[in-house]
Amino acid sequence: MKKNLVIAGGTSFIARNLMKELDLERYEITSFVREKVSSQEKGEIRYIPLKMEEYNNIANYISKCDCYIPFTWNGTKRRDRNNRRKNEESYQHILSSIRIMIEKCGCSKVLLPGTFSEYKNLYVPINESTACDSNSEYGKFKHKLYEDAYEMCMIKGVKLIEVRLFSIYGEDDSVEKMLNQILIKMLKNEEIFLTLGEQIWDFLYVSDVVSAFRKLIDADVESGCYNVATNEHRTLKSYIEEMKAVTESTSKLHFGAIPYETDAIPHMICVTDKISKAIDWKPEIEFSDGIKKMQHYYQEKLSIC
Repeated sequence: MKKNLVIAGGTSFIARNLMKELDLERYEITSFVREKVSSQEKGEIRYIPLKMEEYNNIANYISKCDCYIPFTWNGTKRRDRNNRRKNEESYQHILSSIRIMIEKCGCSKVLLPGTFSEYKNLYVPINESTACDSNSEYGKFKHKLYEDAYEMCMIKGVKLIEVRLFSIYGEDDSVEKMLNQILIKMLKNEEIFLTLGEQIWDFLYVSDVVSAFRKLIDADVESGCYNVATNEHRTLKSYIEEMKAVTESTSKLHFGAIPYETDAIPHMICVTDKISKAIDWKPEIEFSDGIKKMQHYYQEKLSIC
């Protein structure tokens, strides 16, 4: 019998890539999206146009749910990270949708996409026991959602797994993302103005994230949060210099031309022992290989030689 998956925010970066890889012989997939999806994209996936503020009506569209994955969130863009209203509304709508999925649709597992922004910047390796005290409204409400959803699920006997993500990248992500912006400029051999790049960073390619979600959909693991990252920790400057080498760009890199933002996390050292033991997961894509994939994508899309 097929497992019923409900995915909110089905046109978001990770959700798109996840649904491409799910076996439709094993899963019946329904996805809530903000706008209508073209018939060419639909395939066997059922798309339902529904805004977050309408999530109180989701039981009208879903009769059975085995696993719920709410990717959607208003407040992820840089300009909205400290917009309290947007982030609080996202928290409220998604928590409400989790409650409805459990009480009216029989949901037995929730996979909650989380973020490293939930953690307090303590300049130490980050594991799941590290203090969460975000300096952004986005991180604060993401963590509040996890805490309140976890409590609800424990009371109702439902599994809740938060997948706490660290800097995901890939070729079809928003061009507003830092790596995408830098790569496009490199392919055009334009000058690039940057911070000093001293931050310790961790970049995880999207297919490795998809692999973790695919395993967690079916795996019988303990409820709780799980860090998902590469465990490759080095300076942002080092990553950017590698991008230039991979693309053979002649762009001039101006490190130190831009000041650091006050909400930046300068030391992102992630510990992933918990997820590795729980589902035998590890990242497969080297950073240079991920950049090559992005390079080929943008060269074709933007007609850059």
